[in-house]
Amino acid sequence: MTNGGTGQGASTRAIWALVCGILAWTGCPLLGAIAAILLGHGQGEPLGRVGAILGWVQLALIVAIIGVGLVFALVSVGLTELTR
Repeated sequence: MTNGGTGQGASTRAIWALVCGILAWTGCPLLGAIAAILLGHGQGEPLGRVGAILGWVQLALIVAIIGVGLVFALVSVGLTELTR
């Protein structure tokens, strides 16, 4: 793989960021997202940036799902208390 036509290969860190970003969406959401963010942070290379973006989006999705689950849990407990 070349980077911008300069003949330089992509850094190992950038490649791992992308691999972890893909892993976050396919097999290991939380760990893959955190690894992709950490490895891709500050990378000037497109692969590193894409990996970090995949990680951030996956992490935001996880937080949103947990938040919605907590809201549903609290509402159901509140409705249960009201019916007693």
